[in-house]
Amino acid sequence: MQNRFIFSTFHKFYYYSLFTYIIIFIFFTYGYFKLPEMQEKFQKTVLSLSIDNTDKMVDETISFILKDETSFISSHINSNKVREKHELELSRLKRGNISSVFIVFLQQDKLVYLLDVSKKDRGSFGELFQAEDMSIFMNMLETKKREIFIQKGIKNLGFTLIKPIIENDKVVAFLLLDYQQKSLDIMISKVVNYMYIFKNILAFIGVALFLFGVYLMYIMFSKERQYLIANTYALKRNYLMDNYEKISFADYYISLINIDFLKRINDVYGEKAGDELIVELMKNISTRLRQEDVFIQYSGEEFLLFILKRETSVHEFRLMMEEIRIMVDRLELYVKGEKVHMTVSIGTLSQSQNARSLHDAIYKADVALYRAKHNGRNRVYSYELSSDKRLYRYKLKEMISDDKLVCYYQPIVSLVDRKTIHYEALLRIEDGGKIIYPDKILPDFEDSYFYSRISIKVIEFNIKKIRENPKFKVSINLSSDDLLNDSVIGMLIKNRDISNRLLIEILENKFIDYSKMEVVIKKLRLFGYVICIDDFGTGYSNFDHLLNLSIDYLKLDGSMIKNIHIDNRAHGIIKTLIKFCKDNGIKVIAEYVENQKIVELLKDFGVDYGQGYFFSKPLPYDAFYPNESY
Repeated sequence: MQNRFIFSTFHKFYYYSLFTYIIIFIFFTYGYFKLPEMQEKFQKTVLSLSIDNTDKMVDETISFILKDETSFISSHINSNKVREKHELELSRLKRGNISSVFIVFLQQDKLVYLLDVSKKDRGSFGELFQAEDMSIFMNMLETKKREIFIQKGIKNLGFTLIKPIIENDKVVAFLLLDYQQKSLDIMISKVVNYMYIFKNILAFIGVALFLFGVYLMYIMFSKERQYLIANTYALKRNYLMDNYEKISFADYYISLINIDFLKRINDVYGEKAGDELIVELMKNISTRLRQEDVFIQYSGEEFLLFILKRETSVHEFRLMMEEIRIMVDRLELYVKGEKVHMTVSIGTLSQSQNARSLHDAIYKADVALYRAKHNGRNRVYSYELSSDKRLYRYKLKEMISDDKLVCYYQPIVSLVDRKTIHYEALLRIEDGGKIIYPDKILPDFEDSYFYSRISIKVIEFNIKKIRENPKFKVSINLSSDDLLNDSVIGMLIKNRDISNRLLIEILENKFIDYSKMEVVIKKLRLFGYVICIDDFGTGYSNFDHLLNLSIDYLKLDGSMIKNIHIDNRAHGIIKTLIKFCKDNGIKVIAEYVENQKIVELLKDFGVDYGQGYFFSKPLPYDAFYPNESY
């Protein structure tokens, strides 16, 4: 079944944390059990530093006993006089805590005594030397370096310093110095104490790591249970809400599945029986999904599917949805011993890459679902654009990409002194001698990413005009989706030095997320931008939203204004709006001002500014600033 947390970076964090924890715990455990070995190496290092002076004397002694001999081993075997001479030299090393000094050599892979100046347990010439660890000597034949061996099995003996005797670049014998136990105790007592403390600290850290791992797994399973629907592989709706911004919906086909006539089952058998049937249905639907797909219970009887597009064609996706529909239709389900027949209606969106947002993509799948239910249920419908519409959209895209997009301007005028305070930029496309108006452009792109590209081009067009003309002040229309687009916000912030001459008019729609919009508006106001709500009164806005959005201007929709001189039914609403705006420091602009009577009424109501054909129709930039250069 599906990867439950395919979108959730929150849960990926926990999985990565657990993986990191396991690696750390393995290394920690390995290190803890290697502690005795580490302690021994540390002790050897301390001992090595402690006997540096003795080590130098040993080197001098070895140099002395080698300098007059052509063959070190043969001369000692064949001459008692040489042995006596060199034993006298070796005896000088036997002082302090050194209990024994002797030389051994290899004879037929065994060590035998060559010289020994020890007082106790003295080894005779040629006598076999019993090495506790023969591998040390064999390694020294290769390394030609000294070794320190900590004694463990011999009473009162602490450690042994072993020095290789090298003749003609070959190890021919070994000089050993045995140190008493008390010397070892003195030298490494602090090491033992420190290692004891260190071991206890590691043990504490180990327990803490173990408890942290238990806690991490508890958190992971708790979060998993928070999103998972019991006894199914489906996820709850709060998973979608918590990961809304992380979902790359354009990479998925989207489906909405709705159970037909579930209310009838609930009415006859009760809601508990209906819930049990929903769970059974989810189990069966899960069997048709892949690991990379995502299955969410969108509402009680409605399910949302994200089907990964990679390696899945549109035809295969539609076939999968049809198979799910048929599978449900053929299911044998029982409630209280009675067989129940269930069907589902499915709405799909295959062109999710054209959706403006996840909300828009789900909305389009819902439109297709509505058609499926409206046309008899138990069927699959897809949301598609007609071929003619796709061709028209393609032509519009070409014209916009070819820089045929321009802006016309309509003045915003003070109703008191008739002075223009700024202009509103209105989108047009110039196709030869033909002008294409916004109502022919925007509706065809409202459901696509290209809408924001149009907005960016409008912003660029007007920024250029503002920078060319220091007298020019203009407002531009941006949708709520535009203001949640990082590219749009980035461009506005980059040009914040002209924010006092570039006003933002927000076009509301039914999908607007006011909580997010409030954050964006506050951010833009910090950079000096003036904010206006456009077309207020179209049905999406309310006073609470106005207060939360902290706007500077409110533009009354033309549908409220154009007939106020002959129809007084809107007067009360307009007066209430104006009073509200005055009380909250919001300036009011009225659209569709088409005659003097409307102007006088608006002035009486207290409206600050007007816009409409009475003052000027929308005209090209050059009509307001002819032949001017700056």
